[in-house]
Amino acid sequence: HVLKDGRDGQLTWESPGFSVGHLEGTALPGQPGNVALTGHILTISEGAVFRRLPEIPALLEAGQPVPIWVSTGEGSFLYWTEETRIVEPEDVSVVDATAEPTLTLITCIPAWNPTHRLVVTARAGFPAAP
Repeated sequence: HVLKDGRDGQLTWESPGFSVGHLEGTALPGQPGNVALTGHILTISEGAVFRRLPEIPALLEAGQPVPIWVSTGEGSFLYWTEETRIVEPEDVSVVDATAEPTLTLITCIPAWNPTHRLVVTARAGFPAAP
């Protein structure tokens, strides 16, 4: 899974249908660095693997820790959500390398006419204190 050059020369996300995609060049789960994963929240022809991501901001605001498990052939890895943000489609800085094990989930919003990206950032280890 890769970032693609758009018609205007801008880098944009490409999300796979009916599955979670790993952005090429980012870390793998369980390794140091930024693991960037993409998926759809609601589409008829490509699934809705990240359909519950829009619930995370309210959970964090209410002080609830939000764990995210990532399972691969190498094992299962636990990350704790730290923040969410909404960015422009051209903002690829969210996949920049990090020193500590980080998970970045990216999806298009709103579902039917996406103009922005919802980005969920989580860290390996224990949840951040409220």
